[in-house]
Amino acid sequence: MNAPTSAQHADLTRFYKDWCNANGRLEMARQTIVGAQNDATLKEARFKGAAELVFGSTDVAFAYDEGKDALTFTLPNRAARRTRRKK
Repeated sequence: MNAPTSAQHADLTRFYKDWCNANGRLEMARQTIVGAQNDATLKEARFKGAAELVFGSTDVAFAYDEGKDALTFTLPNRAARRTRRKK
């Protein structure tokens, strides 16, 4: 095995530190994504749970018009709800 020159050793040390720093940034990014996914899941459950509480059904559909800043809800007609229950 050959011993690296001092310049090669300095480069290898720098490359290793760059690699470790990149792995650290990657882990922070993973944690950020997991945190964002958990936050989105929690907020989705809160919204859908509140809608179910208000409308008394999980069959409620919703649509948001960003231009009008309007959220609308639609319940399926009774025949459609009966059909879903029979299945």
